Amino acid sequence: MISDDFFKSNKIFFDVIFIDGLHSYDQCSNDCINSMKFLNEEGIIIFHDMLPRSDVEEKQDMSGDVWKVACGISKINDAKFVIANIDQGVGILKIKRNSKYSRIPDIKEKKFSDYINYFK
Repeated sequence: MISDDFFKSNKIFFDVIFIDGLHSYDQCSNDCINSMKFLNEEGIIIFHDMLPRSDVEEKQDMSGDVWKVACGISKINDAKFVIANIDQGVGILKIKRNSKYSRIPDIKEKKFSDYINYFK
């Protein structure tokens, strides 16, 4: 079952949610938004593949453009967010109950070179 379908029928709250599905900005954004709705207080969301090492990894769905989700997460008020530089980047997010993730306008058009500049 795809994650969107899972969250449509889900009624369970979780302490830990691990996101490592489709490596696209759109799907990872959906997974982030959906996961935030079903996270227990003090729970965490873990993201895989947030640090592509090259434009090849970004294009070939190895890490994809999941890094763009990290940009949106970094704008959540009162959230705690880090990316460990291990295994293509592991992001760890802890939120407050009313935290909101918002997509950043025009980020879909950004490329690996923008990522390099953003994280310098």
